[in-house]
Amino acid sequence: MTQVPIEYDLAYGDLRTAIFVQQGLKRALRFHVSEFWNTDRKTLEELVQSIEGEFLLDSHESYEDAIVLDLAHCVLKVELERRANAVPIASVELLAGSRRGAKLEMARVRELLPPAEPPQSDLISVGFWYRHENGARKVRRSLEAPGWSDCSINYAGSTRDALEPSMADVNEVISHGRLLLWHGPPGTGKTSALRTLARENRDALGIEYVLDPEALFGREAGYFVNVLFNDDDEKEADRTRLLVLEDCDELLSSDAKERAGQGLARLLNLVDGLIGQGLTVSVLITTNGPLGRFHPEVSLPGTRGSMAPFGPCTP
Repeated sequence: MTQVPIEYDLAYGDLRTAIFVQQGLKRALRFHVSEFWNTDRKTLEELVQSIEGEFLLDSHESYEDAIVLDLAHCVLKVELERRANAVPIASVELLAGSRRGAKLEMARVRELLPPAEPPQSDLISVGFWYRHENGARKVRRSLEAPGWSDCSINYAGSTRDALEPSMADVNEVISHGRLLLWHGPPGTGKTSALRTLARENRDALGIEYVLDPEALFGREAGYFVNVLFNDDDEKEADRTRLLVLEDCDELLSSDAKERAGQGLARLLNLVDGLIGQGLTVSVLITTNGPLGRFHPEVSLPGTRGSMAPFGPCTP
């Protein structure tokens, strides 16, 4: 078999990948499968006890466990990432001798590391996207959220009127335009309203918060594509994905195209262009800037579904 020269930076955790690929090449395994999902499992103990194979690597760190196993029908690499106050992430790769074998082995791993259960009725589940050295990564957390009937009185009348349709049926609002804009000074309740929006539309809406919007709409398109065409969570298949970008004044400003390059153009193409066609993806942007500073294209018919002003409440 022809030797394939491959270089790895072992100082950055690539040792496990090097061992995984080396064993797969040695066994001439041609089919590669890679998936990641959130799981309630905190360790890999149950997986290790249930799968028989030769350990090629067994690694344990304070925030992550990793194993590489040589099994009868595949080579398997599993990483379990744990973060404080977040649902663990299982990242699984395998090399198998056939497409069918790869699917069966991945299904077996999913049974031993099952996806996380939905949160309790008084909680919401929120995914947090960030750019990882190996691509896009999503951490999922369960957060408390008040109901609209409990918190609507905290908002000014104009804000309540603007939010009411989205709280009642956000997909009806999105049908008129897939960009939602919430604007107002800091401390006026935009983040709290976001949690309430998720709770009131629990069955229809999946909230995905983007921690680094400047990277999502930056010059490199790879991160943008990974987030946009993500299909790792089967439970989200029947719900609208709402990408949340907070404090994005620069992206919406009247001179955004001159200062931010392709950022605004890519956003508009997502909500009202070719990129977003056929996708159940919408965008909610919050900004502290005044309405007059927005680029006029964000208010075109078919682009913006709603705009909610958040103002200070009286005593």
